[in-house]
Amino acid sequence: MVKRRCLGWALLATALLPAVALSQGGGSIVGRVVDAGSQQPIPSAQVAIVGTRMGAVTDQNGYYRIPAVPAGTVTVRAARIGYGPATKTATVPANDSVSVDFALQPTTLKLEQVVVTGTAGNQTRRAQAAVVAGIDVGDLAQQAPVQSVADVLQSRVPGVSLEKSSGTSGTSQSIRIRGVSSISLSNQPLIFIDGVRATARNVTSGRAPNGQQAAGGCSGCDLGGQAQSLLNMIDPNEIERIEIVKGPAAATLYGADASAGVIQIITKRGALNSGGFRQTLNLEYNSIDANYTPPDNYGACTAALVAPTSPNPLCRGQAVGTIIHYNPLLANHVFRTGNLQSASWSGEGGGQNYGYFASAHLSREVGTLPSNWVNDKNARFNFHFQPSEKVVIDAGFGLIWTSTRLPDQGNNPYGFGGALISSPLTLGGPSNGWNGNYRDKDAIAAIDNRIDNTRAIPTAEVRYTPVSWFTNRLTLGADLTRSSSLRLVPKSSLGAYFAVDNNGSVKETRYTTSDYTLNYLGDIKTPFFHVANVESDVSFGVQVISEDLETIWADGLGLATNSAHAVSAAASRSGGQLPTVQQRSVGYLGQWQLAWRDRLFLQFGARLDKNSGFGENVHTFFLPKVGLSYVLSDEPFWGEKLPWVSTMRIRAAYGTTGRAPTPGAADQTYAPCPYVVGSSELAGLCLQNPGNPDLRPEKGTEFEGGADFGFFNDRVGAEVTYFRKTTTDLLLQRPLASSAGYDQSPFVNIGKVRNDGWEVALHAQVLDRRDVSWGVNVNLSTLHNEVLDLGDITPFGTTQRVAPGVPLEAFWGYKINQIDVANHRAVVSDTMQFLGNLLPDFEGSFGTTVGLFHNTVRLYGQLDWKTGYKVLNSTQSFRDRNNSVSLAAVDSTALSPEDRLRFFGPYVTESGTALGVSQVNDPYIQDGDFLRLREVSATVTLPTRFFARAGATSASLTVAGQNLHLWTKYPGPDPEIHANIVTTEFDQQDFLTFPPTRRWVVKLTLGF
Repeated sequence: MVKRRCLGWALLATALLPAVALSQGGGSIVGRVVDAGSQQPIPSAQVAIVGTRMGAVTDQNGYYRIPAVPAGTVTVRAARIGYGPATKTATVPANDSVSVDFALQPTTLKLEQVVVTGTAGNQTRRAQAAVVAGIDVGDLAQQAPVQSVADVLQSRVPGVSLEKSSGTSGTSQSIRIRGVSSISLSNQPLIFIDGVRATARNVTSGRAPNGQQAAGGCSGCDLGGQAQSLLNMIDPNEIERIEIVKGPAAATLYGADASAGVIQIITKRGALNSGGFRQTLNLEYNSIDANYTPPDNYGACTAALVAPTSPNPLCRGQAVGTIIHYNPLLANHVFRTGNLQSASWSGEGGGQNYGYFASAHLSREVGTLPSNWVNDKNARFNFHFQPSEKVVIDAGFGLIWTSTRLPDQGNNPYGFGGALISSPLTLGGPSNGWNGNYRDKDAIAAIDNRIDNTRAIPTAEVRYTPVSWFTNRLTLGADLTRSSSLRLVPKSSLGAYFAVDNNGSVKETRYTTSDYTLNYLGDIKTPFFHVANVESDVSFGVQVISEDLETIWADGLGLATNSAHAVSAAASRSGGQLPTVQQRSVGYLGQWQLAWRDRLFLQFGARLDKNSGFGENVHTFFLPKVGLSYVLSDEPFWGEKLPWVSTMRIRAAYGTTGRAPTPGAADQTYAPCPYVVGSSELAGLCLQNPGNPDLRPEKGTEFEGGADFGFFNDRVGAEVTYFRKTTTDLLLQRPLASSAGYDQSPFVNIGKVRNDGWEVALHAQVLDRRDVSWGVNVNLSTLHNEVLDLGDITPFGTTQRVAPGVPLEAFWGYKINQIDVANHRAVVSDTMQFLGNLLPDFEGSFGTTVGLFHNTVRLYGQLDWKTGYKVLNSTQSFRDRNNSVSLAAVDSTALSPEDRLRFFGPYVTESGTALGVSQVNDPYIQDGDFLRLREVSATVTLPTRFFARAGATSASLTVAGQNLHLWTKYPGPDPEIHANIVTTEFDQQDFLTFPPTRRWVVKLTLGF
């Protein structure tokens, strides 16, 4: 009923669009916008009459028309991302038209581009003291093989790093902006959609979206560290652009919860006078390869296994000690060729005072593992309405439905990865070469893990300008997500599972996540006390965010049949509910910006935050901000001094952000504690956590400085940025004496961490001719992370440790200092030492685009790399030491004497103390450096005559590949793996996890 009602409103709005158009009158302006070099048309360029809200958008052939223009002389401006703007003067005749054509020059700098994220007052890039990075998703989707928001973000912006959890279809990723700075709170950025806070939680089939489990436990519910990403539910085809706030620019508008950065997703919306109704249809097919050859398992035949009566076919009849090998994953054809089939439609149009955009998306992806698929459905309708010169209204409504089935994987007893540590000596027996009796391919695939999500995202924004110097913007919206998960372990008469599951078990969980946003921003723009050429922008506003999370579950044990798997049909039933998690925040903000000659800008800002997560003694959180931007190249002297440097801007910003404590962290809490009186059991309470009424948010203070350069008429551009961020008041748990009587230790504000580094973005339009064009993008970033102080809390952690003087959660262990072959030993340090970084200290990407034959053929490719970090190869460690199924563990001649001592010992410290093999992890903390050929694509513009009967006016075909090759010395399948994304953000570990897949993509795009 809800779906029909929403569809009905959308159809009614579309039908009423002509009724709201203003009457036509006056003259009109028509023309065409083309690339100055290639003379190719520029679609989606904005053409506007300066000083008014009248304008139009160019069509696919670069044409535009602005009707009902009052007669007289006007100034017309054309602009498009990637090009320098141009203006012309025209005289509009009464009841007639005038032609105004533009030839725009490509530019690598975008100082005139408007950004909406992290800004107030003057929103052009030239006025911003800190970098707000942008990705033009509309252009990117035409050339790169992107299926998700994660693909859009991957290696596009310096300082923004992504890492997928596995190659399983539908699983999530981690996103880090300028490293990590918190131990107890999330290091994931905030997500906004059209100005409305959106949830970006990772959903698993466990008890809560963040992976935390309720009392009573849920063995295996975390799927071995896998989760589904709510962020990736959004269809890239409905996104216009993405803006990323990385540093102090977030301070004023996003406040005490923006320390990890902000990602704003801006969806497409119709434009005024867009030249009629236009439609686009995308049909896509992906072939998905597992991109992985698992290693064989080895074993040495025993006397019993070589006997004629032996059930083991590989050992039977062989000599004792014969080394055999078997690969259950390959022998049983576990991996398959997956595929994705998708269809996306979008339509947009508009009249003189309105515009609209609508889209629909359907896709089904079949993963490379059994019992793995993802079904997605998306719909969106956006409406842009300008009833008068003073009022602009934008409204949008997005609907998302997803259904995902994930197999058990990674560090999970029921996962396919368990086959990597199984023994070939069990062939012919109950295990038959697998990791568990009768737990073969079919038994693992029969486990049903499903996650279903329904998501509605309504947004509305009203901009009101009662007078030319006073503007108001009110944003309202919500992100309403309803998730349900099912975990079914079927009955097994053979006993393939643990005893608790062999009679059949079912676990169901329901989550309700509701995020609400109210945001008001006002701006007064006036001359500064009549001082010549100085303009003042005073901005002020309030932001209110409300978040609710409810979780309820039910478990059933003992199923009569596998087909009747409702919890109510189980022999034993239980259930529960987590306390509703509520968080409320309100922020009051103000900013004053002074501009001199539109080239020198000074910003002073502040925000006052209140949050329900603060302790009761902490009333507000103050966040100041100051910034400077100076476009030196606008000075009259510049062209004479440095003619080859066409643009130069210097900028600096200093600001404060924060990260609010999780709801309830400051509160004193109690746990249910029943007690017995006589024969009766009565409800009682036990002390759980003493709380902390003085608990404050973590505070991030950051300096960012840099410069933007444009060379040779902006055909080559560079953005160079240095940042230094110090996070204080880190939330850590201070241990309590057991005599205090509490089960948990309270959080206190005590730690201090620093992140600093350089970011460089290079853009070059090397060629721009009629027959060939060539563009290059290079992104580089460095990162240094260091714990500065832990207060009175002693360093903690083992293999990954938190201690002053080294990076957060760095790898520690006994370091091998000498391989003593003569004495058959490996000598290690007396104490545990720092062994390497968790995060890369250098990342980069190189992308290039080539246009041939009047841009009818477009070639695109991207390489990216990460260096200076380590990966814990637990898969190899378990195969070598715990399960002894690697060739090195079975064959004493497989390694050199030096390497055998390195991996297997015996180990002694410098002072002569013997250590057990399991105590030395140094050999398995391995370099993760890599270079990856991430994407390659070729797009060909097809003759429209092939599709004329279907009514198409344009057509293109794209053939692409993703994750095509990896260069690395890492001995595992892929160093870019996050084995446990659910319960920790610091698990740089490869543990029975299958790597990211390889895709081959074919996409047909038709325009109507």
